[in-house]
Amino acid sequence: MKTKAVLAFNFHNSVYMAAFSESEKTGLATVKQLIEKDYRNHYSIDYLAGVALMSRSKLIKLFKLYYGMGLFEHLLNFRMALGKKLLEDSSFSIKMIAYKCGYRHPCNFSTAFKGRYGVSPEGYRRM
Repeated sequence: MKTKAVLAFNFHNSVYMAAFSESEKTGLATVKQLIEKDYRNHYSIDYLAGVALMSRSKLIKLFKLYYGMGLFEHLLNFRMALGKKLLEDSSFSIKMIAYKCGYRHPCNFSTAFKGRYGVSPEGYRRM
C-alpha cells in the first residue's frame, strides 16, 4: 500500500511540476538553495516568500508540491543528514554538532535525531 501511495504522489507531483511557471521554479529553487546554504539561520516563512516573490501560502503549497515535502521538513532532513555525517566523520562533541547543524539548544538536536533515526546521537556514534 505504501508503495502505491508514493508512486501516486510522485506521479501526481510530476503532473504539477509541468504546470509551474519559470518564475515559480526559480523562486522555489532560490528558497531551497538559501535554506541549504544558510541552514543555521531561522528564516520566517514571510521572509522566504519575499525571496521567492510569492505569497506565503503559495510558497508553502508549491514548495511541497514541487519537492514532495514542506519547507520545515526539508530543513530538518538537511540538518539531520549533516548531523549524521558529522557524527560519523568527526570527533566534535554532540553539543558542537548541534550548533553546527543550526540548533540553538543541543537537546533539540538530540530529540530530533532520535526521532529520525531511532537512536540518540551518542548511541549512533557508538554503533
